[in-house]
Amino acid sequence: MYLMTTTSYVTTHLSYMPICDLCNGNHYARSCPIEKDKNYTQGLKEFGGHEIENKIGQYIKCPAIESNGKVCGGTLTILNDNSPSKDAVCTCGRIFEIKSKALSIPKGRIPDNLAFYGGLYDETVHRIEKEGLHILFVIYSINRIDKTITISTVYHASNRILRNEKYQSVIITKRKDNNLSYIEIPNKINLKELSIPEIKFSFKTQFEILKAMVNK
Repeated sequence: MYLMTTTSYVTTHLSYMPICDLCNGNHYARSCPIEKDKNYTQGLKEFGGHEIENKIGQYIKCPAIESNGKVCGGTLTILNDNSPSKDAVCTCGRIFEIKSKALSIPKGRIPDNLAFYGGLYDETVHRIEKEGLHILFVIYSINRIDKTITISTVYHASNRILRNEKYQSVIITKRKDNNLSYIEIPNKINLKELSIPEIKFSFKTQFEILKAMVNK
């Protein structure tokens, strides 16, 4: 999750001077050095990530297709236990990983090709090949002014899709500098877009706590 602050302006005799609403510095919010410092923002980012997972568990039913051709529709229980490549379990026994990406653009302008940073490569491959892992890809937008996050789109990659090497609808590779994975979706049309209601939550309280800590 990305921390998003807003920028206000004060007028000087020369020009408009940006004021960051996190640290009150004279720079644009996107350039805030505090926002890039994990020592300050890790807690807020973790809150956003956990809350996205919790909302998925609250609003999304298991999209897996049963042998009779019907959608499972079971309840997804979010584990919240940091299990590698295993964020949720359905009442049917299937396991899911939830990957999220911030794209603050209209839903209709989401690019066809998408990429996500994944967890441990070996663990991900093992769960796909041996445990029937499914992956839910979540696209969300951030409102800097209101301090809200809106989940706009959720794509489902079934275990069958993940294991299909011929079409490579989802390509999972190992990063060069560590043991983590990099997940590429060459064309999102090959995944199933789930029907979801508007899902929104606020991080204003957490932001105000961080702001007080930064400016104490």
